[in-house]
Amino acid sequence: MDESPHHGDRWFKDAARQGEARERIAALVDDLVPVTHQRGRSLGTTGEYPHGALTPDDKGEIRFAITAESGRVVLAFGTTVQWIGFTPQGAVDLADALVRWAKSARLQQEV
Repeated sequence: MDESPHHGDRWFKDAARQGEARERIAALVDDLVPVTHQRGRSLGTTGEYPHGALTPDDKGEIRFAITAESGRVVLAFGTTVQWIGFTPQGAVDLADALVRWAKSARLQQEV
């Protein structure tokens, strides 16, 4: 299959933009970790099970932060996450926070 001669150029530009975004997000997470730690609410797993274990492989409570970066909503977990279980109220709180940060991210795109 023939490719447009400009296709390769776009790929390199997209890769460069993605690399820059990855660096900004990594820096953002690096900034969030000490701030949350100073507040006594470090990101990542806590080793606690405030609502009990959902499954045998449940890793317990995980603290995360939500913010906006480059017109995107970013959830920073501070650790690798396979799945998350929420109480109904926790899910509502997350949904509300996502909507608030989505509005903030939308404003970033308009600037």
